[in-house]
Amino acid sequence: MLLFRDLFKGKPTFSEFPILGYIVECQKSGTTQWNRINKDELIRQCAFRVPGLIEGNEYKFRIKAVNIVGEGEPRELPETVLAKDILSPPEISLDVTCRDLITVRVGQTIRITGKVKGRPDPEITWSKDGKVLVQEKHVEILHDLPNVELQVKEAKRSDHGKYIIAAKNSCGQAQAFAIVNVLDRPGPCQNLKISYVTKDSCMISWESPVDNGGSEITNYIRTVNTSSEFETHYMVDKCVENKIYQFRVQTKNEAGESNWVKTAEVVVKEDLQKPVLDLKLSGVLTVKAGDTIRIEAGVRGKPQPEIVWAKDKDATDLTRSPRVSIENTSDMSKFVLTKSRRTDGGKYVITATNAAGSFVAYATVIVLDKPGPVRNLKVTDISSDRCTVTWDPPEDDGGCEIQNYILEKCESKRMVWSTFSSSVLTNYAKVTRLIEGNEYIFRVRAENKMGTGPPTETHPIIAKTKYDRPGRPDPPDVTRVSKEEMTVVWNPPEYDGGKSITGYILEKKEKRSLRWVPVTKTPIPERRKKVTNLFPGHEYQFRVSAENEVGLGEPSLPSRPVIAKDPIGKIPLYFSNLLNLGHGKKKREVQEQENENQPVEGSTPNMLPGFFWEKIDFVQKKK
Repeated sequence: MLLFRDLFKGKPTFSEFPILGYIVECQKSGTTQWNRINKDELIRQCAFRVPGLIEGNEYKFRIKAVNIVGEGEPRELPETVLAKDILSPPEISLDVTCRDLITVRVGQTIRITGKVKGRPDPEITWSKDGKVLVQEKHVEILHDLPNVELQVKEAKRSDHGKYIIAAKNSCGQAQAFAIVNVLDRPGPCQNLKISYVTKDSCMISWESPVDNGGSEITNYIRTVNTSSEFETHYMVDKCVENKIYQFRVQTKNEAGESNWVKTAEVVVKEDLQKPVLDLKLSGVLTVKAGDTIRIEAGVRGKPQPEIVWAKDKDATDLTRSPRVSIENTSDMSKFVLTKSRRTDGGKYVITATNAAGSFVAYATVIVLDKPGPVRNLKVTDISSDRCTVTWDPPEDDGGCEIQNYILEKCESKRMVWSTFSSSVLTNYAKVTRLIEGNEYIFRVRAENKMGTGPPTETHPIIAKTKYDRPGRPDPPDVTRVSKEEMTVVWNPPEYDGGKSITGYILEKKEKRSLRWVPVTKTPIPERRKKVTNLFPGHEYQFRVSAENEVGLGEPSLPSRPVIAKDPIGKIPLYFSNLLNLGHGKKKREVQEQENENQPVEGSTPNMLPGFFWEKIDFVQKKK
C-alpha cells in the first residue's frame, strides 16, 4: 500500500441532515473515468490513505459527502498528484511528562511515551546503560507509529538510569533519552565504628551508604537513645563507667529507613593509648614557589591527641599566618599553606599530645624558586679592549642547581644594557671588544630551572691598560752655553706609569715663539743633551717629556730662558751686596772655569753657566 497523501475535507453546512460519511474517487491521468476507492463502506474520518496506486502515474481526486438523502456534489482537488514515495529522516518527540526527570517508587511502572515520524517507517530500538531492551515479562515495548511506548513493570531500584530511544531509516537516524529515578529505602551506612572511649563517653562514626535510594539522605537514626542527626559521627556522653554498651545506626530518606547497622559491644572506661602520627609523605616534599604546601598525617591515640604544627622548632604559632589553615579530625590532621615562598621551606614539626604521652613527626619541605643575587662581583685584568669579570655563586640557589649565568654590559654614557653571554657556565668570564677610554658597567644574574635571579652590578670601570704614561718631569736645566749650542740636563719624573722609562723627548722654542720644536727625531735615552745649531743672540727655552711602553707623558714646564752667546769676563759667585767683607784682611783665590760645566767648589750648582766663577775667602784679624 502506498501512502498517497492525507485528504482533509471541510464538512458541508447546507444540509439539514447529518453527514453519514464520504466517498473518495480517483481518475488516472489521460482518462475520463472516475473510480470509487472505498467501494464497501463510507469513510467516517476526514483523512484517508489511498491504496493501489501505481508509482509514477498522476491522479486526480474528488470527494463526495453522503447523508440519508444521498450523495452530494463532488469537490475535486485542483491539482494532480504524482504517486511516489515521500522520504524523510526520523524525528523523535517524547511526551512532555518524559522530558524532565521521571520519578517512580519501587514496584510502580515506568512509562516512557512519545511519537516517531519518518518515511519509510524507521526501525526503533530502546536501550539502557548500553544494553538493548527486548520484550519480556518485566519490559513491554509498544510501537503503533507514530506512537511509541516503553513500560518497565514492577520497577526495582536497579531500573533507575538513562533510557535511550533510537530511530533509523534509509534517510538518517535520530535519538532521544529520558532519565528515570526509582525511589527506594537507602542502603545501610558503611564502616560504623567506635572511634575512641573515655570513662564517661565514646565517639561513634560511620560513612554514608553506597546507595542513597535515589533520594538525599535526610538524617541518621541511632540508639541507645533514639535521635536523628545529619552528621556521620556522634559523641555519646553521660555513659556509666565500666558498663557495656552497643550502638546501632540506620539511614533515612523520603522513601523510608534502611536496615540497622550495629557496633560491637564496648566497655565504657578510660582507654589510654599513646599518640601515633602516620605522616602521609614519602621523602621530601618539593613544591614550586607560589604553589600550595599540603601535608597530612593520620592520628591515633586515646584520648584524642592535641595536634600542634611548628616549623624549624620555632615557637611561633603557624595558625596566625593568614596563608595557613590546619584541619584536625578524629583520625587526621591536615596542614595547608597557600602561596608558598622560598622561606617557607624547611623542617615542619608535628606534635601529638594526650594524657598517655606525645609523638613527634617531621616533614621536610623544599620550595623551589629563582636563585638569589651573585656575590663578590669584581672586574679585574682591565686593559684597553678587554677585562675579566668574576663572582661567587648566590648564597641561595633557589633549591635547585644553578644552570648558568647571564652577563650583561652597559656603556655609562648610553645606559643601554646588552647581553654579552646568556650561557656562562663558570663563575668568571672574559669580556672582549671593549672600546678604549669608554666607561662600562657589568651585571650578572644566576639562572636555574625556575628562572633568572636578580642582577648584581659592578662599579663603573674605564677600558684602559693597567699601566699609564709617565708623569711630568721637573723643568730642565741649561748648564753649558755658547753662541751656537747649549747643554740641557733633567731629572726623571716621580711617576713612571708602572713601566720603565724608555727615553725622553726634548723640545725647544725661542722665548717669544709659541711653537715647540723637537730637538731630535727619536727619543733620547739619557738625561742630558747638547743642543746645537742655535742662532747667536737668540733667547731659548726647553721642555722635556718622558716616554715608556704605554706612550709619551705630559711635557715639563719650560726651563728659564737662556741667551745663546759665548761667556765673557768674570763675575762674583754671588752679588757683592750679599758678601760680608768685614774689616779683616782679604785673601782671594780665583779659579777659572772656562766652559767646563763644573761650578766652583762650594758654589750653588747651575748658576750662571758659561761664566768664570770666583771663590773668595775672608780672613778676619785676630784681636
